[in-house]
Amino acid sequence: MIDLTAPEVLELSGWTMYQRGAQYYQDGAVTRINRYGTSDNRHTHIFAEVKGTRSWPYEVQLSFSKQHGSFENGQCTCPAYTDGTSVCKHMVAALFETIEQFTNNKTVWNKRTAETKMETKTEPTNHDIQQASSFVDELLDQVTVQESLFSTPKEPLYIQFELEGMFSRYSAPEDLELSIKAGTSRLYVVKDPGAFIDAWYNREPLYFTQHYTYDPEQQVMTEEDAEVFRHLHPLIKSQQFFAENDYYRSSAKKSIHIPNHFVEQLFTLLEECDAVVLKRYKDEFPFRVIPNTFPEEFVLSKEDDHYSLSIKDNGFTSKQIAQSPYFIKNETIYKVDAALQNTVIPLYNHLENQRDNSQVFQQEHIEQLAGTVFPVLEAHNLLEVDNSISTQLKRYDCNPKMQLERHENMLQAQLVFEYGDEKINPFQRSRQHPEQMISRNMNKERQIMNLIEQANFHWNGEVLSLSGSQDLGQFFYQILPELEKRAEVMKSEAVDEMYNELPDDIPLSLDVDESYGWFEVRFPTEDLSDDEIASLFKALRQKQSYHQFNNGKIIDLEEDTWENTRSLFEQLDLDTDDIQDGVLHLPKYRALQVDTSTGVQQSEAFKKLIEAVKHPETLNETLPDDLQANLRDYQLRGFQWLRSLSRHGFGGVLADEMGLGKTLQGLAYILAGRKERPDAHPFLVVSPASLIYNWEQEAAKFAPTLNVHVVSGTKEERRKQIEDLEGADLVITSYPMMRRDVEQYQSYFFQGLLLDEAQSFKNHASLTYKAIRGIRAETAFALTGTPVENRAEELWSLFSVVMPGLLYDRKTFKGVPQQMVQKKISPFVLRRTKQEVLKELPEKIQTVRYTDLTKEQRQLYVGYLNEIQQQTKSQLEGEGLQKNRMQILSNLTRLRQLCCHPGLFVENYDGQSGKLEELRTFIQEAYENGQRLLIFSQFTSMLDLIAQVVEEEKLSYFYLDGSTPSQDRVDMATRFNEGENDLFLISLKAGGTGLNLVGADTVVLYDLWWNPAVEQQAADRAHRIGQKKSVQVVKMIAKGTIEEKIQSLQEKKQNLFDTLIQSGEGNLSALTEDDIRDILSI
Repeated sequence: MIDLTAPEVLELSGWTMYQRGAQYYQDGAVTRINRYGTSDNRHTHIFAEVKGTRSWPYEVQLSFSKQHGSFENGQCTCPAYTDGTSVCKHMVAALFETIEQFTNNKTVWNKRTAETKMETKTEPTNHDIQQASSFVDELLDQVTVQESLFSTPKEPLYIQFELEGMFSRYSAPEDLELSIKAGTSRLYVVKDPGAFIDAWYNREPLYFTQHYTYDPEQQVMTEEDAEVFRHLHPLIKSQQFFAENDYYRSSAKKSIHIPNHFVEQLFTLLEECDAVVLKRYKDEFPFRVIPNTFPEEFVLSKEDDHYSLSIKDNGFTSKQIAQSPYFIKNETIYKVDAALQNTVIPLYNHLENQRDNSQVFQQEHIEQLAGTVFPVLEAHNLLEVDNSISTQLKRYDCNPKMQLERHENMLQAQLVFEYGDEKINPFQRSRQHPEQMISRNMNKERQIMNLIEQANFHWNGEVLSLSGSQDLGQFFYQILPELEKRAEVMKSEAVDEMYNELPDDIPLSLDVDESYGWFEVRFPTEDLSDDEIASLFKALRQKQSYHQFNNGKIIDLEEDTWENTRSLFEQLDLDTDDIQDGVLHLPKYRALQVDTSTGVQQSEAFKKLIEAVKHPETLNETLPDDLQANLRDYQLRGFQWLRSLSRHGFGGVLADEMGLGKTLQGLAYILAGRKERPDAHPFLVVSPASLIYNWEQEAAKFAPTLNVHVVSGTKEERRKQIEDLEGADLVITSYPMMRRDVEQYQSYFFQGLLLDEAQSFKNHASLTYKAIRGIRAETAFALTGTPVENRAEELWSLFSVVMPGLLYDRKTFKGVPQQMVQKKISPFVLRRTKQEVLKELPEKIQTVRYTDLTKEQRQLYVGYLNEIQQQTKSQLEGEGLQKNRMQILSNLTRLRQLCCHPGLFVENYDGQSGKLEELRTFIQEAYENGQRLLIFSQFTSMLDLIAQVVEEEKLSYFYLDGSTPSQDRVDMATRFNEGENDLFLISLKAGGTGLNLVGADTVVLYDLWWNPAVEQQAADRAHRIGQKKSVQVVKMIAKGTIEEKIQSLQEKKQNLFDTLIQSGEGNLSALTEDDIRDILSI
């Protein structure tokens, strides 16, 4: 508990600091504050950061008694806090923040928040005034005497720092230690420097002896000594942390180990202190640093045919202190000039470790040192050279020269460094004039040699050689320009031909051959063969940096001019192995994958194709005169899109959301095709069995001039109908009929194929899919609001029918990234949602109506759940999901049926269902409110139970399930929309698609299906074109059951379309083992 008030802060600080600190607090200068206890459990510490005029905050530490909550002491890192006796304005601000954060005594001011400060910054004048005020405060802190509560002067605390471990010749570089003595009237050895510095930092007393105790309230050290302590404190903390498991380090407390990286910083601080000594055994020497020099000299002499470089004998040699720029000799410390550090220190350390402090060199070594190291030593008078060497040593400019020659497709080079009349080959030891001693410019030589090394040249004993397209390319385009800046490079004409005057790019062109239906990529470079073109673009596809042609020429593929070509190859995923006479033939649909903004040349035919598909409205496709309907704008564009794709032999997917009139757009497309080519083959529509008469009825209504043949009935009836298609404009059949009659259709070729509710053949292994693949037609279009329901392979199945080859074979497709799939199919998919195109369509309100299980229902549910959990867990851990999938799904269905009504499978169940009774209530409310209902269930036996409830309420209704004849379906839908009956009970599978039931304004989903798309289709029977009222969609969910888990699973699949049909990402998994474990909580 902290007990502090504003008057107490005033008493501690004095009026001036109180005013300034209060202003800092109000301005939000306290940017951080934390509270923590001490190990002795006697104090509470507050650590704060307070923003001043400098760019980084000041650190404030406050200490409070844990027993009484009273303020005891504090400190700050600002310049104003020097003697430990005052309370500065930063401490005052931190004290006010402490009151605000950690006490019940709130301040009298309203603290300005960061947002308020941002607002005030819009007033430059106020900001400038505040900045000036802070600056004046800081300046006054430096030049005025602060008011203080403590009027009695503090006693000076004397500190002596002692450095040990730098004199012994055999001590390791890391042996530097710092010990401390402290006291007022005399100096005492600090037995634990870490504890002493901690006590100073925390402003706590520390017992030394019976004659002396350090008391921060009564004693103050100089600012210079305090600065050393400030820098030592984090070092101490770090060493204490790492020494916890190191007995030897943790027990050695009499001195502070000084790491190498801290030596230079420490010495700089110690130079400002009054009492610093160097210790050698019992002797002490004053700490004295001579800057910018080195205490030793070097001697270069010649003996016979070799040379000697040694340390000049001046008595004791110097010793480097740790690995710092400081050396010590004869009790004096020298700091090596920065210009000498990289040269003198390694040289000296090497010679010091040699016998007699001397190293013998050959002439070539002296030549190398003469141009680099010796000039630095001589400039600082640190080198004494024998006269005979000075006379012999010649100084010339270094002139590097390189000769380049071509040998077939390989580059050969000779390199020499010219000094006067001497030519030095860096790869050979022999010299023209070995008697000459030359001062060599090793900096320049090494720059050249580094470039040669980067180029990967190989020395074979006579010449340098380089080969390989990547190494040659790197040399010509990156390294050679740098070499030419530093050396004289001579090249033969054959070398120039290897990389000069080359085309910046291969001028590709894109074309469309309508007569053969090809998309062509042309390579009109006469000098290149098909094999060379293929090789070049293989290098592009592999993202190589350079390429070498058969004639030896090297081109830089990283030049911006190649970007268009590289981009084109990536877009089309081209394989150039099939180039013939400079032309690559591709399926025409691949043209739509090209980014038309590319700089590649495009023919007029290519441009027209792209424009027609991407902007079909520009083709002026007009609706047939005898179409008996007014199309909305988006429907007209859908018609134009269908026509545009079919004109170029393409198929596609019309993926409009349910209820937007895909059937009408398809009929307009068919009618236009028949008007344009009345003598061509008929169109074929394949739909679910429940929708064939809907197509027939819609055709009669909107396109009455079409001669429509419906293929249905018995096997014999269908055989005769198929044989008698002469004169038909449109043939309509169902997927089940097509599966049975596929062989009879083999002799027919259709002008176009429309596949309604195309998700019906999503399984590539099904007989329906195989039958559809067997239909022959000029073009094929799929009509479906849900092209993908559970997994990506469904999309492949669909496109393998409407655009074969677009998505590769099925095995390859599995490895194609979803982003690439989306890019490939985007020209061939047209999807609009109601929200996008039907601004006038009433809203769809979706709600969940939770129900409780009855007592008997709950007992049955819990019993079955426990049994199924154990059984399923055993199955998953045993043979796994695939072997037991049908059994597991059957068990899940049992649980779902229990939620609906136990009587669906429990014999002789005579209890009630909580959900059914809730539905009874809902029906009554709806009837009283004049609502008209569609009630969906996937269980026909549940529909029978619902029908009993409706009859008990004496209400009339329509009923539709899988046994309802197709013609009756259409008739009931018409009558319902005209106002007959207010209830329509519908099987989810039988009536979830194709029906138009805009006469309803409420949709009840009595039980949930795994896939939300199926429920969406059902809801859209009412929410579609022609609806005048808002549509309420009600999901009925039994609380605390599997149905809540199904709802959660549906939410995971909400973004299914965004992954492939649009541009988002989603999870395309079907019901997985993880889903099952989650649903059953196992």
